[in-house]
Amino acid sequence: MESDDDIRGALRERILLLDGATGTMLLPYSGGDSVDRLNETAPDIVAGLHRAYLAAGADIIKTNTFNGLSRETARTGARIAREAARAARRSRPVWVAGSIGPAVPDPEGQIAGLVEGGADLLLVETCCDIRRTEHILAAARCIAPDIPVIVSVTPLDPTGRTLSGLLPEAFRSAARTGSLLAFGLNCFPATEDYRPLVRRTALSGDAPFCCCPNAGLPDAAGRHPVTPEQFASFFETVWEERPAGIAGGCCGTTPAHVAALNASLSAREAYFRKTKKTASTRQTKAAR
Repeated sequence: MESDDDIRGALRERILLLDGATGTMLLPYSGGDSVDRLNETAPDIVAGLHRAYLAAGADIIKTNTFNGLSRETARTGARIAREAARAARRSRPVWVAGSIGPAVPDPEGQIAGLVEGGADLLLVETCCDIRRTEHILAAARCIAPDIPVIVSVTPLDPTGRTLSGLLPEAFRSAARTGSLLAFGLNCFPATEDYRPLVRRTALSGDAPFCCCPNAGLPDAAGRHPVTPEQFASFFETVWEERPAGIAGGCCGTTPAHVAALNASLSAREAYFRKTKKTASTRQTKAAR
């Protein structure tokens, strides 16, 4: 397991790249069953998806455990992701996030299984019911008090309202804990009308912002319209005033979307490194 200090230190230096969709990528292989079941019936397919996201540049890969079938399935999912991350760690830091969806029937068992399988952090995602979110976070504090936690809320529309009618700010208050690594939004369309909400949420709290939109709403055939290039461009103004955060994708995003985002973020980092170096040189010359 990578240390808490490692990922918090990395977040102080740059934007970390989270992977893209798991469910929509694995659904064709599920045979109509929960995709979580593939951890047991087709682990090579799950591992292959993790490796594809790592090859695209992901710093964090999430486990295939969104639905929370059982403690054993969670443990197996974490082990698959951990093994996929092991090779990538030979050349760079990589972290495994244990995915916990809003309808997980046994949060305590889910969290225990993820920790036993070697997850480095917990990703409490697609939050829409504050009481349910509080239950999951309470379980995390009890079972794994030292493991970092990302809390991500799903808005239903550009106002930010969730399924329960609450705004993301209410969930932020519920998520206040020493183990909070980042707070953000996921599973909303990467479209222009959501930019104000993203910007407002990014600037309204102290924790690093985590932004994981989907590739737009699917059509009747299940196709998501936002291309990798359009997806990457959505992020261009997200961190103008917040240099640290986590960026990734949700439903409909693919390794190609993550690769495009990685290229965009790398170019941004190169620009800011150059700008910082130029500013430092100017300050040194002015001091002479």
